[in-house]
Amino acid sequence: MTAQINGNQVYYTTIGEGRPMLLMHGGSGLDHTYFRPWLDPLSDQVQLIYYDQLGQGRSTRPESYEGISMSTWADEADALRASLGYDRIILLGHSFGGFIAQEYALRHGDHLEGLI
Repeated sequence: MTAQINGNQVYYTTIGEGRPMLLMHGGSGLDHTYFRPWLDPLSDQVQLIYYDQLGQGRSTRPESYEGISMSTWADEADALRASLGYDRIILLGHSFGGFIAQEYALRHGDHLEGLI
């Protein structure tokens, strides 16, 4: 599935039901697929939202990365949260995604139910 975020297509897939957990992959050059199937069993407890950050995986690749920053990716994640209709999410950031998750917490902490 894709969501239109700031004029770009952001690829995502979800499994499970319950509280939403957005997963931020490492990078650069990676995508959400290295989480699977290892984290899929968590879908018994939460709804997992795997997505590819701007410029990664199946999401839009910009012609230039000039002007793209941690805040760009944090704001993209928050726009994805909003487009999926969630007020609050659990956020899991791995490796480089952990840095983005920290930026998300600083910018959009009111939409966090948990930070991992």
